[in-house]
Amino acid sequence: MKRGSEGARNVGVGGGAAEVRNTVPEIRFRYSRSPSSEHMKQRTNMVRRFLAVGVAAAASVLFCSSPALAGQFAMAHTTDGTDWGGKAFFDPDGDAFKVCDLKSDGVKAEMSGDYPGGSVSLIASKKGKCTTQSINIRENATVKIKVCLLANDVDRRKCSGWSLGAA
Repeated sequence: MKRGSEGARNVGVGGGAAEVRNTVPEIRFRYSRSPSSEHMKQRTNMVRRFLAVGVAAAASVLFCSSPALAGQFAMAHTTDGTDWGGKAFFDPDGDAFKVCDLKSDGVKAEMSGDYPGGSVSLIASKKGKCTTQSINIRENATVKIKVCLLANDVDRRKCSGWSLGAA
């Protein structure tokens, strides 16, 4: 006859003496310094998942930048020392070309700009005056600008080198 869940047994016949034995379940503890192979598989899979997520995040940042971030500003100035007579700009926000005359010396500032499929030429004729023109240019297109001083409407001097930007 078994009693409860304690695991004690009453053994005997009739009303005789009973022998009671306690049976204790055997508990085995695993003391191991190295993790089991199953644990290592789980850990490896977790590391792979984290790496996959990290690589995907990095790729999305590198390859999915918005077109608004693709443009690059460009600036050029005439080569007449530190007191420049003219400056030119390309602003990718609005694809705007701009030239400014910085001196009241009777000489104009002329900007030349090149982009895929066209070119632009702007003149600013008085100190403090600027001339601006916006042109629709395809995204990521390379834009070149340079600025010269223009005397007598034909004599170009003190020209800058080409400055590169991107629409």
